[in-house]
Amino acid sequence: MKFVLGSTSESKREILESFLKEKFKTFKLDYVDVSSDIVDQPLNKETTQKGAVNRAQNALAQKPDADFGIGLEGGLENVGGIYHLICIAAIANRDEETFIGESEPLALPEEVSDRVKNGGEFGVEIRRFFEENKKTLDNYQRDVVEELIGRRKGFREALGRICYRY
Repeated sequence: MKFVLGSTSESKREILESFLKEKFKTFKLDYVDVSSDIVDQPLNKETTQKGAVNRAQNALAQKPDADFGIGLEGGLENVGGIYHLICIAAIANRDEETFIGESEPLALPEEVSDRVKNGGEFGVEIRRFFEENKKTLDNYQRDVVEELIGRRKGFREALGRICYRY
């Protein structure tokens, strides 16, 4: 089987490759630079889903020898006044079917959520928060912030939950 990831992000490639190694004895993984065709910082689940689906479908369109296109998209969703990180995985096949899975929402620190509400960019703000607070974070808090930055668990969870048709 040949997969193509709709991203040139090294971290997304590593996450996907590790996931596929656990599921398949042999596979081939390629990656292409494609657009998600959405805003740079999606602020709701629907937009994040659309970005993942677009990445999967656009990747598959660029690689006619691939069996499946995969899109990974991270976004934010406002839950009870606090933004939460959500990770969406999409897989598109040659039968023009696309399926998605999503991670559980992970709450941003309130300070970071407020900065995003005021126009801040999540990636910049979460890294700034980490730098400003790394000496005072306990182990759990550090793990949460590192997950918000790297999104490894979130994307793996989304990949493992791919089951419903988009």
